Amino acid sequence: RFNRQFDFLDWDTNDCTSCFRDSARKEGFVLECGVEDLVRESCSKLRLLSGWGNGRDVMKLWGETKQERAVRMSSAGDEVQRMIKLSDVRKTVEKLIESRSYMSTQ
Repeated sequence: RFNRQFDFLDWDTNDCTSCFRDSARKEGFVLECGVEDLVRESCSKLRLLSGWGNGRDVMKLWGETKQERAVRMSSAGDEVQRMIKLSDVRKTVEKLIESRSYMSTQ
């Protein structure tokens, strides 16, 4: 057992955006113009909802954005681009905000 408490400061929106961008680059993805701004704006909204978890939530945003991209690419035929589009992030953020908003009402 730990007899000390560890306090972890919440990330600001720039920390969140950097983590998302760095994760994309590390995995060989390119971000469409405007994605970083959308991530920054979205994280500022998500941070206000209950249950915010810094890196955990940014990585959830990243993972679910990749899933949205996969869905989009499955109907794209032969077009294979390692690009994250604004639409991928928007759909993911909508789902995350909806799920957090639902949690807040429970």
